[in-house]
Amino acid sequence: MFGCAGSVTYPDRADLCKTGYHVCSAAEFVEKNGYGPTNAEAPKHHHWADDDLKYTGVGSGSCSAAPTGMSCGANTPMRVCSPDGVDPEGNRCNRVNCGHGDSSKNRYFGGRAGNTTAGTLCCKS
Repeated sequence: MFGCAGSVTYPDRADLCKTGYHVCSAAEFVEKNGYGPTNAEAPKHHHWADDDLKYTGVGSGSCSAAPTGMSCGANTPMRVCSPDGVDPEGNRCNRVNCGHGDSSKNRYFGGRAGNTTAGTLCCKS
């Protein structure tokens, strides 16, 4: 798995993955990002996963990205975000440090309405 930095819309997310790779699912990111007893290193860029993730929670650090919840808008699902809310490419995440699924543990998901671009997480096919 690797994160390909960029600034593409969700429908164009696969364009950043090279031949032989696919857009990672959120579950693949959590599995491959070194989570265990301690959290993995925080991402430095924002990246789309292949899932249409919804928002649950009350704000940054108290939220989760899941298949059900509040829609963030057409073509703007939750994604993996740097804790800063803005990455070097100018992509934005209104919410940061969110869990995945029903987990309250920070898995570096985030986003929300109006956050229209990101890079892409790519996994070996």
